Amino acid sequence: ARVRAIEAEVGQARAARDEAQLRLDRMQVVAPIDGVVMLRLVAPGDKRMVAMDDPRSAQVALLYDPGQLQVRVDVPLADASHLFLGQACEVVVDVLPDTTFAGEVIIITHEADLQKNTLEVKVLVVDPAAALRPEMLTRVRFLPEYAEPRDGDAGGGAGAADGRGGSGDRPGASGGPGRQGASASASVQQTVLISDATLDTSA
Repeated sequence: ARVRAIEAEVGQARAARDEAQLRLDRMQVVAPIDGVVMLRLVAPGDKRMVAMDDPRSAQVALLYDPGQLQVRVDVPLADASHLFLGQACEVVVDVLPDTTFAGEVIIITHEADLQKNTLEVKVLVVDPAAALRPEMLTRVRFLPEYAEPRDGDAGGGAGAADGRGGSGDRPGASGGPGRQGASASASVQQTVLISDATLDTSA
């Protein structure tokens, strides 16, 4: 009986130790990525709670990765058919008007905005400068070709028309290494769209 009592006391002590360790661990906030703090949501002494009506009730800060900036662009529906995944782009940001950044269409959404008569697409900014920040005004020129391969990517071939940034499969794109499809028509290749856009964090 004495042994069982001691074992019960040991179990209670371990439970108390584990609870104290959990409280200690929760006092340290670890960021999920290496990035830059865009917005601090709490001040010293504030409490954070999960499962509340406020979607940010358990958040302490908003972060973004400066090396993974994207351009969010609304492309007119009349021009959206000229876009394709992997399409090369030229990106110019107002704060650096004399610098042109390479871009690549990485997302073409599947639902149009009928109120604006546009389709949202996203362009990844390749090797962005440190001066770039989310929500900066940007202009994007879509090129009729595939973007240069990035690390780990397959090579690209000739592509389709210019337009606002985004990504998605392009019907009728000509096939380079790893690309398949028929050659693009001359009318598509000559199309050039230059559109206003906004820098965004990666999704």
